Amino acid sequence: MTGVEQTMKARWSAWWQRWPCWAARAAVLWAVLYAGFGLACALSGTSLLYHGGDSGVSGLDWAVVAVGALAMVVSAAVLPYGLRPALRVLLWVVCGLAVITAFSLLMGVITLTLGQGADSWASAANKALAAVGAVLLAATARSDRRPGGTALREPSAAPRLVQRAT
Repeated sequence: MTGVEQTMKARWSAWWQRWPCWAARAAVLWAVLYAGFGLACALSGTSLLYHGGDSGVSGLDWAVVAVGALAMVVSAAVLPYGLRPALRVLLWVVCGLAVITAFSLLMGVITLTLGQGADSWASAANKALAAVGAVLLAATARSDRRPGGTALREPSAAPRLVQRAT
């Protein structure tokens, strides 16, 4: 491995280990994007809830806007106030809503890999955005916990020889 590769690997590792610091900011950014996507689809009449031969009522697109707005408010509140118990519960609720929305994403990916087209590209984009949001919201809800193996040990007394030497 060259020196440049080692440097890049070290930077990537350092950035990834600081995920509790950037998870809430990424969740806010996602929420703004998701709410904006839902708003654009709702105002243009594009249905995001496509099932079979009939499109869902485009009025249900406002639910996507509501989920994005709630996620934006809750994630933004985590930044100045920290992860309070009520905020954690709200993050898990919004995460659950995003998981429900993204539930059939796997079936859409399978149909695309088998050569069939997507029924609705807006619906597929909605499911993909919801999957990303579910991951970011869950990461934000767990951001106050240290990753495994990084727990701090209790300080111990120095050996007697060291104590005498000092």
